[in-house]
Parts: sequence; structure tokens; C-alpha cells
Amino acid sequence: MKLNRGDIFTIAISESEFCLGQILQNSKDGIYIIVYEGIYQEPFVEKELEFAVNKKPAILARTGDTYFSLRRWKKIANRLPENRADYYPNYKIETSEGVVITSFDRQPLRKASKDEE
Repeated sequence: MKLNRGDIFTIAISESEFCLGQILQNSKDGIYIIVYEGIYQEPFVEKELEFAVNKKPAILARTGDTYFSLRRWKKIANRLPENRADYYPNYKIETSEGVVITSFDRQPLRKASKDEE
């Protein structure tokens, strides 16, 4: 199954309820998703989609494609996600030169402060 940036998918909560998620990034490091606040009922009306994906993020996480392959998460649409820097956390990585802060894509940004270490 081909997964793309912007794919919007459902996550079943019960037989008639679900929440919505979206792929923010799909790379060799995994799939980075956002799960939006809100619970929706079947049948879902397409016009509700724009409202739904503009809600606050409930979860931001890396995942794999297993739930898509098992059809537990079902793609329903594709919309390019907002490019919001606060959706992409920085990381702390310990190196031989000390602790370094990197971007979400693991590009070194700066040496970590003592508080960050």
C-alpha cells in the first residue's frame, strides 16, 4: 500500500465511532502522524473533513505501516498538511563531542545547554 504525505485516515474507536489522523511525513525513518482531537460517527460527511483536520493535535507520533496494511487505519482522503514547526520536535543526541540538539530530520542544530543535557 502506497502511503503519502497528506493522507488522511480513520482510526476506529468502536463499530460506529472513529477519529482522524494524517500523515505529516513518510520517510525511511518511519511514518510521522498527527491524530486530531474529536470523535466522529458513521456515516462521515466529506464536508466535515476540512473542519476536522483544522482541530488541535491530540497525538503526534512516529509509527510504521502495519495498521495500514492490516486495514485497521483506512485512508479516506489526501490534503497537504499545514507546515507547522511546532509539529516537528527537536531531538537530543549524545555524540563523542557531547550532547547535540538536532532537527526533526536529525540535522545538527547546536550543542545542548547544561539544562538540556
